[in-house]
Amino acid sequence: MSFCLETTQLTYRFTGQETALDNIHLQVPQGSIYGFLGPNGAGKTTTLKLVLGLLKKQQGHITIFGKPFEQHRVAVLRQVGALIESPSLYSQLSAVENLQVLQTIYRCPSQRIHEVLQLVGLANTGHKKAGQFSLGMKQRLAIAMTLLHRPALLILDEPTNGLDPNGIIEMRELLKTISREQGITILISSHLLPEIEKLATHIGIIHKGKLLFQDTLETLMRSTQQAPVLISTNNNTQSLQLLQAQGVHVAAANGHLLMQGVTKEKIALINRQLVLAGIDVYGIHAQHHDLEATFMDLINH
Repeated sequence: MSFCLETTQLTYRFTGQETALDNIHLQVPQGSIYGFLGPNGAGKTTTLKLVLGLLKKQQGHITIFGKPFEQHRVAVLRQVGALIESPSLYSQLSAVENLQVLQTIYRCPSQRIHEVLQLVGLANTGHKKAGQFSLGMKQRLAIAMTLLHRPALLILDEPTNGLDPNGIIEMRELLKTISREQGITILISSHLLPEIEKLATHIGIIHKGKLLFQDTLETLMRSTQQAPVLISTNNNTQSLQLLQAQGVHVAAANGHLLMQGVTKEKIALINRQLVLAGIDVYGIHAQHHDLEATFMDLINH
């Protein structure tokens, strides 16, 4: 697998404080949407600032696009777009004018301004000043600014902070579009777990400066305990007695039978046993074990 961004043994300590990052080995696959998750103060922003050179590295190695960051800093950062904390906009300028300021730095064609504004849904804002934009519009303008120079990697720190539900949905769909249509790798830190579950292909979970998990979202959901299973029958009392007699860990719960930690194969066997005993099985439902529950399992153990 090819990694767009990789850190090894990345460690950082703030003066007079405990270790902020402890031996972080981050691997962001090419073409992925990598959700970097953790509670406030876990080390997410510190990690992102280090990989962007906004903090001076103390220990470890950072590689971006296969190149050591320290030796190729300028060349590497030309291929990176980043939004860390609050967007920096000229409130007295329009969306186009904000981008024109950056255009003089990046030396990209004027047509690119129209392209990125179209992409983020701000092409029709006209002469309206950025200071008059809603927070969601400001965030989308900030994303447009990070895309202006056609980066291969986008690094976003909590881009949905403060957005209303509609703004959060718009941001999620925008990032999916950027990934799909532009082929850009996205590294996004967040504490909004339901949103990352709908967006990310890969997950990294950091807690107290330590990387607890890193892999695909699918692998994370599989690696935790199996989801609870509810069974509905025409005779729950008889079903409970039958299954308990066979050593199945099952309990009655709100008119259903509840089982924990059973495989798909075990569920099929239980269904056959109940039917053979003359019991009508109305339904078998695996309760969804979502990212939030999985996240809490990891950081609490």
